[in-house]
Amino acid sequence: MPSRAERHSGFPAEGPEAIFPVSVLGCAYAVVGQQSAALQMAEKLLALTDQFSPALVQAAAICSELGDKDRAFELMEKALVVRDDGLLWIKSSSRLSRVPV
Repeated sequence: MPSRAERHSGFPAEGPEAIFPVSVLGCAYAVVGQQSAALQMAEKLLALTDQFSPALVQAAAICSELGDKDRAFELMEKALVVRDDGLLWIKSSSRLSRVPV
């Protein structure tokens, strides 16, 4: 069942336009302690990584917010291999500030 935020008419359901909103929502779930909802958002992003590499960095941000630094670092390494341009923002994004670099 879609969350309240997902039911909002402006929430993209899938595709590259969903990557950033899903990441923000996943990080928000992590911050407020809704670990299972945050993990669902991370899994949704990971399902997109074969088609859209920016999903790797965004999933890493959620993992980092959840405190799973090892998984976040693993995803960042994969993002580096595919030259994900999301890596450009690692030092300036507040959602990525906890990712180990």
